[in-house]
Amino acid sequence: FHLGYERLLNENNSVTIKGGRSFRYPNIDERIGAGSVTAVHNFRLASQKSVDFEFGHKFLVDKFQVQTNFYYIRLLSEIKYDNSSFLNVNLARTHRYGIENRLDFQFNDQLSFTNNFSVAQSKYRAGHRRDFDLTGVPAFKNVTDVGFKLHEYFNISGSIYYQSSQRMINDEENYQVVQPGYYLLDMGFKGSVSDFKYSMMFNNILDKNYYQYAVASTNNYNVYNTYPLEGFNMMFTLS
Repeated sequence: FHLGYERLLNENNSVTIKGGRSFRYPNIDERIGAGSVTAVHNFRLASQKSVDFEFGHKFLVDKFQVQTNFYYIRLLSEIKYDNSSFLNVNLARTHRYGIENRLDFQFNDQLSFTNNFSVAQSKYRAGHRRDFDLTGVPAFKNVTDVGFKLHEYFNISGSIYYQSSQRMINDEENYQVVQPGYYLLDMGFKGSVSDFKYSMMFNNILDKNYYQYAVASTNNYNVYNTYPLEGFNMMFTLS
């Protein structure tokens, strides 16, 4: 459940406050995991519980809008897959907190600009790993989109995506090398003609070599597996 309150300060500003309490039972797949038949399964996984708090502010004037949210999530018995044992476990107490921001600016009828960024921290708050980073969570993300509307038949768009470094999966002790950050540049055009809509997208124009998922060795330093994603590619759609 959650409880929220929103207040309009004036015609340009509003604030929101939310608080929540949630839990979820581990399902049967999580209880069994992917371990072999000889593995010691833990069928008594505890329920994951969390207490959430969020504060938001929105500013709107003419063609300019900014929305910012601050959040804090306090978790107990967080359920996480352990790549070394192939089973799910309850983590020691953890918490997650950060800022999310969205900015929209409509320069004129043709040109629009949008920027989204988030700053996140996910850490243990108890046990011998206290203040260690949780794995697989980048600290910073930013997406910038620009659109130029020439005509309903032809509109151009461009996007820059950036993601910072993060701890690799399995690196619970925070001793492995860090998964590097990366940025991507996409561009494309779309429009509608008669009853048809079309789009042509050029993704990863700079042909960056990157990956979003990596699993680190728990025994050997600087040893890990990565799952590379697509280089430069194009996609055409017609509907």
